[in-house]
Amino acid sequence: MPERRSRRLLGALAAAGALALVAGGPAALAQTDVPDDSVPEREVPDPDQLSWEQRWAASALDAPFDVPGHVVRLQPFAVSGVMRYEKARPADHIVEIEVRVVPEGARLGDGCTVPDPVVVPGSGPQPEITSELPFFVNGLQLPCNGAYALEVEATVDDPSSPTYTLRRPFDVGVLPDPVTDLAVDLDEPARRAAVTFTPLSRDQLAPDAIGYVLERGGPVDDGGSFGTYVDVATLGVDDRPRFVDDLARVAGGTYEYRVRAVRGGAREPERSSILDTETARITIGEPSETPTTDRGAAITRGSGRGGAGATSRRGGAVRSTARATTPTTLDTGFEGTLDYGARAPGSRAFGDEPLAGQSIIQDEGEGFDLAAPVAGALVLVGWAGHIAYLNRLAKQL
Repeated sequence: MPERRSRRLLGALAAAGALALVAGGPAALAQTDVPDDSVPEREVPDPDQLSWEQRWAASALDAPFDVPGHVVRLQPFAVSGVMRYEKARPADHIVEIEVRVVPEGARLGDGCTVPDPVVVPGSGPQPEITSELPFFVNGLQLPCNGAYALEVEATVDDPSSPTYTLRRPFDVGVLPDPVTDLAVDLDEPARRAAVTFTPLSRDQLAPDAIGYVLERGGPVDDGGSFGTYVDVATLGVDDRPRFVDDLARVAGGTYEYRVRAVRGGAREPERSSILDTETARITIGEPSETPTTDRGAAITRGSGRGGAGATSRRGGAVRSTARATTPTTLDTGFEGTLDYGARAPGSRAFGDEPLAGQSIIQDEGEGFDLAAPVAGALVLVGWAGHIAYLNRLAKQL
C-alpha cells in the first residue's frame, strides 16, 4: 500500500510539472528567442580610439561667450569656462591654459591694442578619467571696436601631444559718449537753422572716433512723433562744431535736432545712444507759395507797372530786381543830316536800336519773356502822345 501511494504522488507531481511547463513555455520562449528593441543600446566609445579633438569635446565657455556672435557693449568684461580633457593615460592632466584675445581679420589701427594673454595653471594629476581646469579672467579691455576672437589654449603633460585651442569669435561695439550743450539759432526769413554743440573732450574720444552727425526729425505729427530722423550733415573730429541746415524746401511745422558722436564698429559705425543725447526744437512756417515760370524760377509780381520791383527766388535765395526802362521821347522834327559818328567795335549797327517809345525790360540771367508785351504797350502810348501833339499844332494853326 505505501508503495502504491508513492507512485501516485510522483505521478501527480510529474503532471503538475508538465502543466506548468506548458503554461509558462510561450512566455519563456518569448523572452529568450525574441529580442527587445524598445531601448537602444548606447555605444560607449573606446578611450583608446578617441581623436585629439574628441578628447576635448566637453570643453566650453560660459555665457555670453557660449555662442558665436556675441557683441561686447560694456568694458571691461570677463571671460570664464572650463577645459575638459579625456585622458589617454591615467597620469595625464592639463598643465595650464592660456586665455587671449586676438583681432579677427583686419590689422589694428593706431591706438588699438589687445590685452596681454593670461595664463591659468593646472592643479596637478587627478584620479578621474577626465582632467578639468576651470578658469575666470576679469578686466579685459579693448580700446577699439571691431571683430575679435577669444582663444583658450590648453597644454597637457605629455610632451608628444599637441596643444588644443578652443576658439570663439565675437564683436566689440561700444557706443561713443553722448553730445551735450546743443543749441539751434533759427533764421526764419532765410529758412536756415544754425546748430551748435559742445564736442567731446580728448579723453572722451576713442582711438577709432570718426566725428559727428546731425539728425533732424519732423515735422511733428498729431501724435507728437517726429517720425524717422534723417541725416542732415556730418563733421569730422577736428571740424568746427557747427552745422547749417537749409530749410528752404521743407514743410512748415516743428522739427527736432540731435547731434550724435560716431566711432568705428565691427560691421558698421556706432553712434552714441539716443537715450543720453540732448535735443533742440524749432518751429517754422510754411514756405511762401509763388507761381512758377517755364524755367522753374519762382516769381512774385510787384504792384508797379512793367514788373518793376519784382522778386525772383532761385535755389532758396531771394533777391529783388528793378527793371530799367528807356524813357519815351516825342518826335519834334528832323535835322537835315544826322551824325552817328564812328561805330565802336561790338556796338549795334543802325537799325538795331529799339524803336522810339519802346522800353527794354531784361533781367540779368533771364530771357525776354516780358519784353514783347510791355514794349507793345509803350509803343501805343508813344503814338497816342504823338497824335495829341499833332492835334495841338493843328488847333494853333
